[in-house]
Amino acid sequence: MPCIKIETNVSLDPAKAKALALKLAQDLAAPIGKPVDRILAVIEPGMALSYRGTSDPAAFVELKSIGLTADDCPALAVFIGEFLERELGVPASMGLIEFKPLDPGFTGVNKGTVAKPAN
Repeated sequence: MPCIKIETNVSLDPAKAKALALKLAQDLAAPIGKPVDRILAVIEPGMALSYRGTSDPAAFVELKSIGLTADDCPALAVFIGEFLERELGVPASMGLIEFKPLDPGFTGVNKGTVAKPAN
């Protein structure tokens, strides 16, 4: 159950943000090794965000997933940096990424947790 959220100071119209969230989920499926129908992708454009002492285009990215390991993070950082540059015009150096492994017992979906699905 990967969740990726990009908060950025880049402005996007709502239709573009919606399309970009779908593209992000589709593009992430291969590098994270999970089917797209398990991925939650969120794009929050137009945020009041300052990074490295400027208000230049920047992004804060959170990527959470069950089974995520420190060994997975370098390749995922490359993927995210390239996505930021290609799709948002945010230089990879202006993107800060927070990776978090999720515990199945503390991840809920469909009225249950991933560790103990509802009947």
